Amino acid sequence: MNEALTFVSEVFILHKYIDDLACIDIDRNSFLDKKARELVNGRSSAARDHGHHGGIGFPSLEGALLSLAFLTFAVFLIDLIQVQRWVINVAQILIMPKF
Repeated sequence: MNEALTFVSEVFILHKYIDDLACIDIDRNSFLDKKARELVNGRSSAARDHGHHGGIGFPSLEGALLSLAFLTFAVFLIDLIQVQRWVINVAQILIMPKF
């Protein structure tokens, strides 16, 4: 009799696990469907709530200006290093005569 109760309780537990897994599967599928719709529409529900429109947006103006400033500074440093190397080469030629 004790074994029969244990078997029945195990069956109920397994049914509960199966129901829980089915609920998780439904939640996962609804989440994936929502994300797929957002990709197709090009915007998320959070973006719609905040008034953003359309698919892929442009980067912010601040980000574009920072990128431009960084690239300008990088080009300046490269030019500075090239001038320094040129000055060192000229100085070696003028100061140290070759024997």
